[in-house]
Amino acid sequence: MKNKNTEKKWYAVYTFHRREKSAMKHLISLGIEAYVPVLKKTKRYNRKIKHYEIPIISHYVFVNINREEFIKVLQVRDVIRFLKIGRELSSISQHEMDTLKKVTGELDEINLRTFDPNEIGRKVEIIGGALTGMKGKVLEDMGQNHLLVDFQNIGYSLCIQVPSVHLRAVV
Repeated sequence: MKNKNTEKKWYAVYTFHRREKSAMKHLISLGIEAYVPVLKKTKRYNRKIKHYEIPIISHYVFVNINREEFIKVLQVRDVIRFLKIGRELSSISQHEMDTLKKVTGELDEINLRTFDPNEIGRKVEIIGGALTGMKGKVLEDMGQNHLLVDFQNIGYSLCIQVPSVHLRAVV
């Protein structure tokens, strides 16, 4: 049985603007497991090609820590605070972290089933973009490979238009 003080969980910490990678480096130097999901981009100019990485979720670094390491994290120069829902710290499941790593290509590829946009009412999960990991129900086919999806797992219904290539049918 694990002690609550030594059990590690994933948390999101809020950072200053464009300081995600810097905060991650400082956290790792302190022996804390830190992760910033990034997408690799390439920009072509007349005389050169530049490769760079953009964080998928701005202002956030994910840390895998136990209770004893909370203060260490907050002492890092670029960290502002932990993400909270109400007054409670919000831990992130290992499944959600693995989904982020799959989207950025750090884990094995996601096994996609072909999704038929005509299946209104089908349960789906977002596998690309800023809302990765959210699950909902297809309400309407918007055409041009976009679907209107209803999400209720964030506390209220939110209907957004999502490209069908960013959706995976939930079995």
